Amino acid sequence: MIAADLLRDSIGPWLAGELEARPQDEAQATTTRPLRKEDGRLRASVPARYLERQVRAYVVWPGSFLESPAGRMIVHAATVEPDAPGPVGLIDHVGLNTVEGRLAFRTVQPAGGRAMPWEHYLRGGPKLVGSSIVE
Repeated sequence: MIAADLLRDSIGPWLAGELEARPQDEAQATTTRPLRKEDGRLRASVPARYLERQVRAYVVWPGSFLESPAGRMIVHAATVEPDAPGPVGLIDHVGLNTVEGRLAFRTVQPAGGRAMPWEHYLRGGPKLVGSSIVE
């Protein structure tokens, strides 16, 4: 929300020419390493709210995925549910149980398949319900 508030407060004065542009101080600038495919791995040891943000952030590259006994599955869309009955790492009919909450799958893509709603995958895909992810 800090960035949204800053943008709201400064966009008008910027467009009106009331704000002076200043170059960034390169001595204080920081960088990060480029993303790798492995950065997209979903881990049950991370709270569901962070995993949901990861899924949204990595939708184009590197994508978010999990490894299960049935193989790799890409998660294209997910939401968070606060309650996660069952052990951490368990995949149930809703999604993945994490240390805090459950990552509820909305759109998934099994290895070699097409993206589909989670409900459709449950009807015809390899049976993941009851299995645990491989971290």
